[in-house]
Amino acid sequence: MRGGDVGADNLICKYTKQDDTLRVVKTMLGTTVAVYFKITPGGLTANDGTVLWNPAAFLAVQARILASSLFNSGNAKSSKGDLDGAIADFDRALELDPKDASTYNVRGYTYMLKGDYERAIQDCSHSIELNETGNNPFAYNNRGWAYCKKRDYDRAWADVKKCRELGGKVDTKFLEELTKASGRTE
Repeated sequence: MRGGDVGADNLICKYTKQDDTLRVVKTMLGTTVAVYFKITPGGLTANDGTVLWNPAAFLAVQARILASSLFNSGNAKSSKGDLDGAIADFDRALELDPKDASTYNVRGYTYMLKGDYERAIQDCSHSIELNETGNNPFAYNNRGWAYCKKRDYDRAWADVKKCRELGGKVDTKFLEELTKASGRTE
């Protein structure tokens, strides 16, 4: 960053390189107010040391926005049958926001659709672990379906029960498949 003035709408900012000071001047209703900020490794700070803008926090928010875009793109690709493209988008979203339980859940469901039941179970289980409230009925539904596909019917039924306990709706197609394959009902 270089020293200089930048102005917009009666707001003038002057950066002084020698002491890493940012001077912001605003004229409002005939009164001019000048505020000085220090540029530090932690961000933009006021005279009292309060961090007013933290670039790391800003970048983290931007990463979550991009991850959300990739999540939506992955869902669109999955609904069109492009499962590999969807998984690639979910992978990139998780690189940006590795604690997003929803993305692990939908990637797990997509792996289940591809027939990769182990990865589906891993992702749905991770989604359940990451969910702070412990209330993740969709991940139990999806993991249960993957267990059903692996013919692990006891675990599939346990996930059906947990999904319902959490107020979730079990997918009708999954429930029909599980009932028929396991030879039992709830």
